[in-house]
Amino acid sequence: MKTKIKFGKYNVHPKDVEETIVEFPDDTIFFTGGDNDIGDGKHEGAYHILAITKSRELEYTGCNPRLVMYSTNSYKYETFRVNGYAFIYISNCIPIEGIEFTNIDKVNELLDLVNHPVYTVLFDDKLALCNVTRIDRIDSYWQVKHKSIQLYSQIGSYYYPMIYTNITSDLHEVLTHFHEFYQYIPDEKYGKELFDEVMYTALKDIYPEFESRLIGYDLDYLHRTNLHFNEISEILNKNFYNRNINEDEAKRQIANDLEEFYKLHPKIDLTDFDEIRTLKKKLPIS
Repeated sequence: MKTKIKFGKYNVHPKDVEETIVEFPDDTIFFTGGDNDIGDGKHEGAYHILAITKSRELEYTGCNPRLVMYSTNSYKYETFRVNGYAFIYISNCIPIEGIEFTNIDKVNELLDLVNHPVYTVLFDDKLALCNVTRIDRIDSYWQVKHKSIQLYSQIGSYYYPMIYTNITSDLHEVLTHFHEFYQYIPDEKYGKELFDEVMYTALKDIYPEFESRLIGYDLDYLHRTNLHFNEISEILNKNFYNRNINEDEAKRQIANDLEEFYKLHPKIDLTDFDEIRTLKKKLPIS
């Protein structure tokens, strides 16, 4: 699908630039928040446009258009999809040819977040489970409605449960974290389980009867195990890089230190740690 679009710049209105030909997959659907989308330097009379497509062959670089990604950590990004649809963001532009806007309600019927919500799970740099977010509706790039249940504070990693409802943010804020944090999108069923588990964990501090609704996931497992993993790394590094001993002595010392470590922590098993961290496997039951 070939379109013609005029893209504005920081100090140049899109009506004053030459049109550009941009190709999109044939199944692309375009929608916009219109005048309500005021972020990202939109000129008066211009549009921020969000497009959805089920195509698997997507590659857009630069500012316009760009593929919406979510960051799993500080260096790895994946395509954000809602029930099969990928998102393309086109900012501060005037469509000239080939783009027709679809009604926002119709778009949300296609995304079907009511019946199949998308959940994001955020861990801090020490793998404490900070919060689980449920995306409820997407009206534009700048109007994403969601709910979020916080368990740990994102700074300091201390238990600080909070329940946020009826939040409206932009897609970047929902999908991109700061610092060396880790964010994953689990499958829908596991995402709901984690959302409910974190919510009931927060609520049981006020109403103890909510404890009966818990599945019993060990929500501190990754945080606790990661701390032990760091201890093991210190044992290896301390001995392996010790210039005062030879390689054989270093191996003996590592074996002794690890034996002592596992005596103190007999339940530690790092076999499935990465798959649990990336939500490919479920947290253990505590």
